Amino acid sequence: MSIGRREVLIAASTAAAVSSIPVSAAPVRLSMPNPMEQTIAMAAITQVINEWAHEVDTNYGRGMIEADVLTRDCRCKLENQWISGLDAIARFYKSHFEGVDAKEDKPIIRQLLSNFRISFVSRTEAKVGLSLELFFKVGKVPFSDYCDPVEVADVRIDCRRGADGRWRISMLDSDRIFRKG
Repeated sequence: MSIGRREVLIAASTAAAVSSIPVSAAPVRLSMPNPMEQTIAMAAITQVINEWAHEVDTNYGRGMIEADVLTRDCRCKLENQWISGLDAIARFYKSHFEGVDAKEDKPIIRQLLSNFRISFVSRTEAKVGLSLELFFKVGKVPFSDYCDPVEVADVRIDCRRGADGRWRISMLDSDRIFRKG
């Protein structure tokens, strides 16, 4: 499996954290036989999800194809509608944020991801649950006034490892728990 420098650094720190878990901790059932392979896969999955969020936050998702974080057959629930296929998802983001660069006051998006829970279905498939806190404000950075989160959601993501060894998101869905009215 080919992984990048950031994934190796994350894997090393994750491996250290995993090795410090007391022996009396409850056993975790994984279908991946090798603990180091599990650790590297967990780091790569976390990284690809963070890269997806970074693309949406900093480029409004308009470079989703170039970001290479979604499978070709990915399904995403965006604005309460299911969109299937990488090209359709990329078109969604491009059409929703077309012309944003020409505006003086731009929408600023930041997603904070936490509480990752990763379980492996197989060596090439994983299910992820996480919490997402979304901040959104229109204007120029840096803001001098406070911005409350506009949404907190429980997110479900399926990831798949491709023939090239890279993990990518194959399904993304969420339930909004709190939403600013």
